Amino acid sequence: MRKKNFLSYVAGFLTAAALFGFCVPTLAASIQKQLTATYKDIKLYVDGKEVVPKDAGGNVVEPFVSNGTTYLPVRAVGEAFGKEVTWDGTTNSVYIGEKPASGVSVERTSFSLGTMQYSIDSSWVSRDNVNSRYHYAKFIGDALNGYIYVQRSDLGMDTSSEALANTALSSLMDGFKNGDTISNLVPGKSEKIAGHYAQYGTFDFISENMTLPGKIAFVLDGSQAYAIVAIIQQSESAKLDKIFSDVIASVQFSSSTENSTGNNTGSSTEKTYEERLKDVAKRSLMGEEITYSKYSQIKTGMTYIEVAEIIGDLGEITVQSGNITIRSWQNSDYGVASILFTNGKVTTKSQAGL
Repeated sequence: MRKKNFLSYVAGFLTAAALFGFCVPTLAASIQKQLTATYKDIKLYVDGKEVVPKDAGGNVVEPFVSNGTTYLPVRAVGEAFGKEVTWDGTTNSVYIGEKPASGVSVERTSFSLGTMQYSIDSSWVSRDNVNSRYHYAKFIGDALNGYIYVQRSDLGMDTSSEALANTALSSLMDGFKNGDTISNLVPGKSEKIAGHYAQYGTFDFISENMTLPGKIAFVLDGSQAYAIVAIIQQSESAKLDKIFSDVIASVQFSSSTENSTGNNTGSSTEKTYEERLKDVAKRSLMGEEITYSKYSQIKTGMTYIEVAEIIGDLGEITVQSGNITIRSWQNSDYGVASILFTNGKVTTKSQAGL
């Protein structure tokens, strides 16, 4: 049975990464040709000065002739003209001097999870856009192979001050470190992401005798905690920082649902009742569920829409008679809350298993 806590879910989605596997995407086949090279002790001169061609390791690379064409080492020629020469293995491109500006705006796909929104490069294939536990995507752009996970859970504790937030973040990192598939976790200092307390870390993900580099950030939003994880194949580990920072930079929090203290705020009162219902319905599609922390925020005298906005789900009518309505909210782990409304306002509440 799955434990109903955040760290178990983190361990679960890392295990899922191992189960799904890290399959390298099929790329255009390389073409191999045999050629006859003739070495004639060819000398290279630039502006009257002899240049001895060498590779990046300092080894002499001799020019040669094949089918009437003379081939020169591009690095030696470029550097002889004072130009930096770089190789991009993801696009099989040689750059002499400055790299060209792409001039292309990257199309991004946006996701919402609770109060957090983030986006990823649309060239990465999303496997599951609306999952109640986590979102994940497989990279295929730039011949990358890896995964991003974003997951939310309720901590059920106060994180409103910096000291309390740091305690919670340290606990999350400690629990993450103890995962069977995690090694060499190096937590960084606590910082802010989108104005929220957060902590970064780097780690190695162990899967089927493979060691894959990864990065993680835990972000707090009131009692809600988000885990943002990126794992990538070893051969592309140099790309990991860019991928992770790209996702982190896109993180935003909605001002119309819950703020950093977990209280209802923002522009919801400026919206019509129907618009507020639609907003809650959208949140329910993203997997929001009733938690004890949310349950505790529900007070006598609140209206139904205020309760629904706290929970993030519309619930179901179980009893309706005259001016009395009972609505219930049930979680996937069978925790349940029931709220009795009299004349449209909360009079009694009860819960089990939250």
